Amino acid sequence: VLQDPQDFQEWVNQEYGDYLANQDLKENQVIRVYQGFQDCQDLKETKEWDSLDNLDRKGYLGFLDLLVQEGCLVLGNQG
Repeated sequence: VLQDPQDFQEWVNQEYGDYLANQDLKENQVIRVYQGFQDCQDLKETKEWDSLDNLDRKGYLGFLDLLVQEGCLVLGNQG
């Protein structure tokens, strides 16, 4: 579990470095996306997450992509 936005930024760089190569990741964008990521992680650790069907789970994960796109970054599936 990522503990702070700096860890999150390192994770973003590791997972999505290719997409970020020519883009600026501003601190407020990192924090906003981190908060959404943390919300999803918190939900995953509850029984509520287990009770969601697969489509709902994908919706929560898609929410992260939406936050990232609002920050002018596209980190989700490029397919």
